[in-house]
Amino acid sequence: MTMPSLFLSHGGPNIVLEDTPARDYLTGLEAVTGRPSAIVIMSAHFETSGPVVVTDPEPGMIYDFGGFPDELYAMVYPAPGNPQLAERVRTMLGEAGFAAGVAAERGYDHGTWTPMLLAFPAADIPIVQVSIDPSRDAAYHYALGRALAPLRDDDILVIG
Repeated sequence: MTMPSLFLSHGGPNIVLEDTPARDYLTGLEAVTGRPSAIVIMSAHFETSGPVVVTDPEPGMIYDFGGFPDELYAMVYPAPGNPQLAERVRTMLGEAGFAAGVAAERGYDHGTWTPMLLAFPAADIPIVQVSIDPSRDAAYHYALGRALAPLRDDDILVIG
C-alpha cells in the first residue's frame, strides 16, 4: 500500500487532553491513512544544522514545554525506534545530496509524541525522527521530503 505524506500541526502538548477538532482529527487519522508499517517524522522541535536521523531503538521522552498540566509530564509514548530504517533514511538523504548525521540517542519531543499518541495510541509502530534546519527555507525542506517519498511505497508514513 502506498502511504500518504502528511503535514501535521500538533499545537501545544495539551492537545492530548482537550476536546478540540484538531484532537478529533488526529484520533481518526488511522482511518484516513491506514495502518503503516513504520513512521518517519520530521518534528519542528528537533532543530539541527543539516538533517540528523535518530537511530535510537528505544527513544525516551522529551517534555520540551513548561507550564502545562502535570498529567502531561507523566505521559509516556513507548513506540520503538528502527535503526535499520533510520540507516535507510540516512542513505536516501545522502543519495539526494544531503549530508545527514545521526543521533544515537534522542527521545520523542512533543512534536512527535503528542500527535502519535492520539493517532496510534498502541505505540507499536516504529518511528524514526528526522530533524529540520530552521536556517533553511521551504524549498530545502520540500527537497528533504521528496528524497524520502519512495518510503511511502513500502507502507511507511512520512510526516512533516
